[in-house]
Amino acid sequence: MKTKYHNGLFDLFEELRKAGNTDSRIAKLMNVSGMPGRNGRGWTEDQVKSITSDQAPQAPFGYQWSDGELIKHLDEYPARELMVQLREAGLTYAQIADEINDAIEHSQSKR
Repeated sequence: MKTKYHNGLFDLFEELRKAGNTDSRIAKLMNVSGMPGRNGRGWTEDQVKSITSDQAPQAPFGYQWSDGELIKHLDEYPARELMVQLREAGLTYAQIADEINDAIEHSQSKR
């Protein structure tokens, strides 16, 4: 499964920066436009910076970023799938944690 990470706000903010606007000015422009911020309220300079930072958001467990795309992490994805299957089978989160910890201990004892 690949999901292209794209944020239209990133492109907009980059264009506004190229036009000479600071992050503070971009936040003010967003507030004047009436577009709600990520928290549902007004925009702040820090919110603009978080969207335009060079770092993509952290990938969920079982996935990793590769060239702007979210792809399966070869080592983590099988554990993620096991967790999903155990949850669908009705196990609690505590029971799932016990199962995963037991599997880790078992695999380490084989070394």
